[in-house]
Amino acid sequence: MRHLLAALFLCAIPLTTAAAGDPKIKEASATKNLQPPGSKLNVTAKVQAPTPCHKASGSYAGDQQSNPPGYLLKITLTDTTDQGTACPQVVSYVDLDFTEDPFTGLHDRVILQHPDNESLTVKIEEVH
Repeated sequence: MRHLLAALFLCAIPLTTAAAGDPKIKEASATKNLQPPGSKLNVTAKVQAPTPCHKASGSYAGDQQSNPPGYLLKITLTDTTDQGTACPQVVSYVDLDFTEDPFTGLHDRVILQHPDNESLTVKIEEVH
């Protein structure tokens, strides 16, 4: 009985595989595809999140006030489990794939904003 209680207690504690100093966002890239029929922005990254029950998505959050402006990309982590379903939460990295099509901005960089208030800036590379 004692082992069963210990196992239940441990299952309720989120496990962490990412160290405290690990970045919340890594391996990020941003490309502006200029090939016909029109321009589009593609952003990919690895985002720290509770797994396996969360996914990462991005949404345009405005422009950074500079010249040229920076493209602010707000990252949202969404719980993908059905309500009431238990899910062990191990902190690791999930893929972020974001596309804006058409993309007409004059931005030269993307500022990815993690929900934990950490951000990462990446230069937008052009593909012709």
